[in-house]
Amino acid sequence: MKDLFLLICRAVSIALFFASIGLFTNLAADVPILWVYAPPREVELAGVTVQLIDEREALKFLDDPATVFVDSRKCDDYANSHVKGAICLPPDDVEQRFPSVEPLMPPESRLILYCYGPECDMAERVGT
Repeated sequence: MKDLFLLICRAVSIALFFASIGLFTNLAADVPILWVYAPPREVELAGVTVQLIDEREALKFLDDPATVFVDSRKCDDYANSHVKGAICLPPDDVEQRFPSVEPLMPPESRLILYCYGPECDMAERVGT
C-alpha cells in the first residue's frame, strides 16, 4: 500500500513539474497562448474590414428585413436547424451555389454569416 502511495505521489509530482514548465514557457513567450479564447472584434476579408458580432448582437437583426442571414454550415446541419429565413451557403459549395443565392442578397442588405461558433472559420471562408 505504501508503494502505491509513493508511486501516485511521484506521478503527480512529475505531472506538476511538466505542467509548470509549460505554464512558465507560455508566460515568457512573445505571443502567449490565451487562457480563454477571445474572438477579434473585426477581421479583414478580401480587403474589406468586417465587424464580428456575437449571437446576442445578431438577434437584434433577426426581424430586420434589410438583414440576410447566411448559414455557412454543412447543408445537412442547415436542414436540421437554421435561423429562420437563412440562406445555406457552405464554403465548399460557394462557387456552385452563389449564382442561385446571389439574388437573395441585395447589395444594400446587411449580411450576417454564421457557422458553428466563434472558433469556426467557415463563415470567414464564405466571406472571402
